[in-house]
Amino acid sequence: MDGKRILAVIAGLVVSMLALYTVVIIAGKIYPVDMLEIKAAMQNRDLFEAYLARQPIGSLLFDAIAHAVGMFVGLYLAFFIDPRGRGSIIILAAIIIMTNIINLISIPYPLWFPMVDIATSIFVASMFIMSKKKA
Repeated sequence: MDGKRILAVIAGLVVSMLALYTVVIIAGKIYPVDMLEIKAAMQNRDLFEAYLARQPIGSLLFDAIAHAVGMFVGLYLAFFIDPRGRGSIIILAAIIIMTNIINLISIPYPLWFPMVDIATSIFVASMFIMSKKKA
């Protein structure tokens, strides 16, 4: 792996996380959360699952949007840094999708959420991968 590809993957990952957290912060302003309730719910998986089930759909959709925005921004930067190769985009997309899957396994989201989250992530990744001409 050459230096440009490594830089593209690392920079894309960092920017992806920053974009994701920015959208999550915005979502927190629109859908404020009670930290005491979250701390109490996190003590028991069933309570946490019930807490997530009570969340407005918009709040959860913001999480899926945050993942998609993070993926888009990270891949765009990787595309900008390494414009001739698909490798950095494929590697970065795989890393981001794997972290999304770990998140989905770790947190008891409602059944519909993993499908929406993974579908949007794969869609965004596919847009970038398919837009690259073979080098």
